[in-house]
Amino acid sequence: MNLKGLIKKAKEGPTPGSGAASEAAKQTTSAGAGSASPETVSATLRNSQDLPCLDVQANCIANLGGGSTYQSGQQGLEQSVWLLEDFLPEALALQISCLLRDSHRNDFLQLRGKRTAKFGGDPGPPFQQEPLPNWLQELCEVVGRAIGHLPLSRSESDNSAEDAGPHCLPNHVLVNQYRPGEGIMPHTDGPSYNPWAAIVSLDGAAVFDFWRDHAHAASGRAPALSLLVPPRSLLVFSGQAYAGHLHGISDRRTDEVDKDVRNWSSLAQRWRDQGIGSVPLWAREQLQVAWSELGGEEADREEETDRDMDKDNSSLAVTCDCSIEEGSIPVACLRRADRISLTLRRVPPPPPARSPSPTSALRGSDAAAAPNPSPAA
Repeated sequence: MNLKGLIKKAKEGPTPGSGAASEAAKQTTSAGAGSASPETVSATLRNSQDLPCLDVQANCIANLGGGSTYQSGQQGLEQSVWLLEDFLPEALALQISCLLRDSHRNDFLQLRGKRTAKFGGDPGPPFQQEPLPNWLQELCEVVGRAIGHLPLSRSESDNSAEDAGPHCLPNHVLVNQYRPGEGIMPHTDGPSYNPWAAIVSLDGAAVFDFWRDHAHAASGRAPALSLLVPPRSLLVFSGQAYAGHLHGISDRRTDEVDKDVRNWSSLAQRWRDQGIGSVPLWAREQLQVAWSELGGEEADREEETDRDMDKDNSSLAVTCDCSIEEGSIPVACLRRADRISLTLRRVPPPPPARSPSPTSALRGSDAAAAPNPSPAA
């Protein structure tokens, strides 16, 4: 089945969130919502060193560029984009999502194409800083530790990686809630922030694009870099990706996922190697993919799996008649679902007011004491 057929099937199929897998997720959501208090989330984040998924040192250093971590190698974007999959444990991600949808629902404003909530104050200038909620401050510290382990340049973190903690600590958070079909136009974050951004994704996946400039974004050509950003992940970009490119998410209901999405091949290969059972719930809900293209299964086993998925009314229940050679990249279609993104950035504090030196103060008092000069003749 080609991409056109997959997209058509996706549009005709059940809406993400309607299958049996989603019903199980909704039950889990209901069960977890009761424990989604700010105090619970704060305590979990405060003790994050005990959570394997938040083992920042291992995730960012040992596995950089492999395993569950992706680093861009795109020309012009080298050393400037990092995607850490499974950054948040499932239970914690669910609690944060419930907290934003429930306790903070009145903090959101409805804008064109999204709902937005801002925490930390107005970035200005001048920066009118406001205290973050305790749980969000804890999240900023966890993300700040991750950023501190990434090889940002000295100019980007305002310090070396060894002592860059305070300079990599986010103090401003923008939360966007997107429905299927909504996105954000290509843009830059501007000079109000330190030159990096960290994005935590919740609930749904989307394709995130980088463009060289507005002319490139409007040209119809492929983006400079596209990434499939899954829920519970942390996306960090700096350098050329931050200062020299635009970034955004197209306002569409489906995303084409093929070899041009840079991390798709590694995801497909992992699922090919580990079997369909290793596919996470978000992928089962959102992806339309010809699973025979993932290989490794006999025809009768594959047909049985397809029948089981049909019973679940899952969007992955796609029968594919084609066969693809081992090692090739399957074509897929991602159907958008509700998605929450938390963009964490650091606004540099304003420089302290300079007190007048004793000499200038003396000059000021002398000038005040001096008689007015006589008008010119």
